[in-house]
Amino acid sequence: MNHIALSSDQVNYLVFRYLKESGFDHSAWVFNEESKASQLGFKEPDIRNGELIKVIQEGLQLRDLTLHSRSDGRTIGCNVPVQLIGTHKCDAPSTPNSTEENMLMNDNENERVDQRSSPEVELTKANDADIRNESIAQEVILYEKESKRNTQNIDTLHREQISELNDSKNNQNDNSDDMEIDVPVSPPSPALIVNKNTLSPLYAPPVSQSVPTKKPLSSRTSPMTNTIVHKLESLNHILLKVPGEELVSFSWKPNEDVLATGGQDGILRIWHIPDFSERLQEPKKIEYPPWLNEIDTTQAAFITWLDWHPTQDDLIACSYFNGLSTVYKINSGLLHRKLEEHRASTLKIKWSPKGFRVLTASCDKNVICWDRDGQAMRFAEVHKETVTDVAWKDDRIFASCSNDKKIFLWDFKTKERPTMEFAGHDDEVFSIKWDPTKNYLASCSKDGKCKIWSEGNHAPLQTLQTKDGPITCAEWHPKSNDNETLLLTTSQNSGVVRIWSALEGICLRDFSPHKLHINAIEFCSNGQYFATGSADNHLHIIDAKTYKIRESHFLGNDIMSIKWNHNCTKIAATLHNGTIYIIKAFSNE
Repeated sequence: MNHIALSSDQVNYLVFRYLKESGFDHSAWVFNEESKASQLGFKEPDIRNGELIKVIQEGLQLRDLTLHSRSDGRTIGCNVPVQLIGTHKCDAPSTPNSTEENMLMNDNENERVDQRSSPEVELTKANDADIRNESIAQEVILYEKESKRNTQNIDTLHREQISELNDSKNNQNDNSDDMEIDVPVSPPSPALIVNKNTLSPLYAPPVSQSVPTKKPLSSRTSPMTNTIVHKLESLNHILLKVPGEELVSFSWKPNEDVLATGGQDGILRIWHIPDFSERLQEPKKIEYPPWLNEIDTTQAAFITWLDWHPTQDDLIACSYFNGLSTVYKINSGLLHRKLEEHRASTLKIKWSPKGFRVLTASCDKNVICWDRDGQAMRFAEVHKETVTDVAWKDDRIFASCSNDKKIFLWDFKTKERPTMEFAGHDDEVFSIKWDPTKNYLASCSKDGKCKIWSEGNHAPLQTLQTKDGPITCAEWHPKSNDNETLLLTTSQNSGVVRIWSALEGICLRDFSPHKLHINAIEFCSNGQYFATGSADNHLHIIDAKTYKIRESHFLGNDIMSIKWNHNCTKIAATLHNGTIYIIKAFSNE
């Protein structure tokens, strides 16, 4: 038997990768600081996405085989899924309730057989043993084949489905007519094939479970057929990469094609994005001031969030993992303000709509507002856990949310206490966004629900939830108004996008543009299109009226976040490997 080499470093790195792939960015940062997982020397391309889940899945398959194999070579017909946590109890009436009871029955049977001593009995025992061994071996082979099929990579799955797509391409149902792509072309490459019944390898359940097949809604289709896909080597992409560093945050300048990026080295880089036919120049670097480390030298100084000033385009605000925040003057490269009141990591920093103030949200449970002179204005410490997000309603009122499951509304006139408390989520709230009218607030929580709130009502107006997984992203349509409030959402473990009438709580449309989990969605400023980025390595640009995919871009790695530029001609996308691609939108025109 081969020896198994298992080390704590391997486990730590897989846990670190799992946290990053699942979108728990802050948890990944904290874990990496304590375990130094990113410094263990493992090469990211050598490790498959979802490796930790695959290892656990294979372990469950072995547990299933151990629990349901009889000594006579037969298997127990059990319909109860084998779980990772808890004691397994079979539903077969004549089956022992535990492995120990099964072994006891086998021992008693062997004792009775051993009492016989004739040569015929010995021959019978030998034949029975051969049959049992052969049957168990066949069972192991079957499980190995099933495991291999569940852990194969996405490209292999796509190649196996080419013939199936070609056979069914001419027999599509009537619902696919309204999902046609604007520019029909030759049949798609293997990387485009979509099979809605195939689950994401990252979240695939154990083979022994009975996985129900979701019946598509009448409006749900897969709009990938005949889509133009732009590969990495095309002239429609610009790569932003810093050797040895990961770019973890970025922000477009309000009215120019200038992108600011922040990395784990704490350096702010300013990239002037050229036309796609021109050569990219080296970025301007604004170094992390060494003297800032005097505050806390035990934690990393990498940039967690960036936000350009809305009116003074020479100013940009940065928050750091070590708890500091700064405001830089871009033209001179000098530090404009140092914001150092937080006692733990600062996760977000956001300017007010007119730029009069800037808010910071921190793991120290506090929200701090800073004026133009850098003076701190603390608010009452009402949150009991990490403040995960803040959202300005106007230059006076803002909302904050936290891991304590609550949302508070604040007004500068009564800063001692919040003016409103929204409580209704059952788990951590990680995102809040005001609609364009500033009358309604959407919140997303780890309880899988998206709630719609309004000032003056403690209870939510609507609670949105889906059956195919918890809601992980929510984005308001930029042209929403009091008569039509449209909200775009995605769900974990699925590539489904939904359009909601938010105030009515009605799903107007759902469709499946992606094969795997969608990590990011964003409307362009005019509301005519929205972009989606997924773990299937594709970015789609989709018409907001017809829901047709205008074009698709294959970027070769999980897409974690996306942002449109000011005039909707370019999209910036951060990848799981720490690089950023600039994508030419509407490159077919």
